[in-house]
Amino acid sequence: MPKNSQCVLCGAIGEVTKDYLPPKSCFPSPKPNNLITVRACKNCNGGRSLLDHKFSLFLSIAVHGQSLEGKRLWAQRATALASNKALMREVLSLRTEGEDCYRFSLDFVQFKPLFQDIFRGLYFREFREVYPPDKIFDLTFKEKLDSWDLDLIRCLSPGAVGSNTFFHGIGRAAEDPAAAAGMISFYGKFAVIGVCVPSRHSNQST
Repeated sequence: MPKNSQCVLCGAIGEVTKDYLPPKSCFPSPKPNNLITVRACKNCNGGRSLLDHKFSLFLSIAVHGQSLEGKRLWAQRATALASNKALMREVLSLRTEGEDCYRFSLDFVQFKPLFQDIFRGLYFREFREVYPPDKIFDLTFKEKLDSWDLDLIRCLSPGAVGSNTFFHGIGRAAEDPAAAAGMISFYGKFAVIGVCVPSRHSNQST
């Protein structure tokens, strides 16, 4: 990786480092051998480290009963969560009592910057071009996919990290490369859909 290059996440030219998207802490050890990496400036990479760590802890709670990998992630993150009293209080505030157990609701809003970076990283990985820094993806969070989502998936270039621990897909319009759509899914528990239609954003800003 060239030491001085363009950051995939913000477009700045300068010294870059290797950034994992999603963060490698989202996967239990031993890590998958096909983790996704992109070049990122120190501000983008290091500036998101606390958010990355927090997301991996929240993710471990949300997916701990979904699969063997989810159980392993929880086992490896539980100690770090228990030692962070402030984060533990936040976690407990997000649980709701169901018929026979407590259910945990992930607060997606605070992790939007991370999801934006993941979609930018996937765009670069697929098309070898930096997504325009002035464009943003409209994000939708879903626990279950409907027919529209399934149609979207069929139009994307799908891929997976590990044993389908992280599923991803990204596509763009031939007539406008900035018109892009993607989907990411963690452990089969929930999905995030990102869509950017530049003409829509232009109309909203006028």
